[in-house]
Amino acid sequence: MALQPYNNPRRSVPRRASVTQTHEAYAFGAPLKGIDVSQPLPGGDPQTAIRMQNLIPRVLGLQLRRGYTRWVSNMGTEIRSIMQYHPALGDAKMFCANSAGDIFDVTAAQPSTVTPTPVLSVTTGVAKGEWTSLNYTTPAGVHYLLMVTPAGGYWVYNGTTWTEIVAGTGPLQIDGVDPKTFSYITVFKNRVIFIEHETTRAWYLPVGEVAGVATEFDFGAMFSNGGELVMLLNWTYDGG
Repeated sequence: MALQPYNNPRRSVPRRASVTQTHEAYAFGAPLKGIDVSQPLPGGDPQTAIRMQNLIPRVLGLQLRRGYTRWVSNMGTEIRSIMQYHPALGDAKMFCANSAGDIFDVTAAQPSTVTPTPVLSVTTGVAKGEWTSLNYTTPAGVHYLLMVTPAGGYWVYNGTTWTEIVAGTGPLQIDGVDPKTFSYITVFKNRVIFIEHETTRAWYLPVGEVAGVATEFDFGAMFSNGGELVMLLNWTYDGG
């Protein structure tokens, strides 16, 4: 039998033409609008990001976070709140509270070998060390740092002295409700307002006062799904 030439199957398969490129590259600007995880990845706003680490959005781009500097150490347990006393006249002060209920003056930096002494200890309440605070100046010109911890009391600081506001009818006392039941503090239209812990009730004081007769305002009828009042915030529709 005569030999027959062998045709390799691979050589008989026609070669495919190269596929035309169908994708394009785009340049995106910095996510000046910050983080937004509510948008889908395809078609999302290119000026937002789903993750930013150590970056802060600014008007002209992103700023690298400047890091941190050790300030005060050895305060026992975890720090849970930072409060600032900032009067119109005089030096500002800064305080912090740990999870044991101790409050420290951390206005000035201290060496790591120093163990600071608490300026106040409030060991009652359901969330030790968790304070809501604000600065408030009365019409008489007295500036206070007002502080509330959930079910642990209402305290004021005038620059030199810490005072617990208790129930009563005397000076720097509250009539109508026990301040030990407060869990939150805010100000609206120059009135100091509190939330009563685990209720739907808020209590407000007379204009320009940090104590006195408290008046009840119950939000319960507005809670069609139940629940309790935990926070009050100012919200304007037409302000800047």
